[in-house]
Amino acid sequence: MSVGRQALPVLAHLRSGHAYAQLAAGFGVGTTTACRYIAEAIDVPAALAPPLAEAMKTASTRHS
Repeated sequence: MSVGRQALPVLAHLRSGHAYAQLAAGFGVGTTTACRYIAEAIDVPAALAPPLAEAMKTASTRHS
């Protein structure tokens, strides 16, 4: 499946919070596959995000 097709259930989950079983049925993949797509998609921005302490420091200096 192409990356674009893998992104569709992820976007549906993030937008609507559909359960993995619903996403799997709707997109014609297994429940485990839908879960993996979502986990992998979330891992990418999480890996690029700053550590929590740094993010909190930045947020507190911008809103003081």
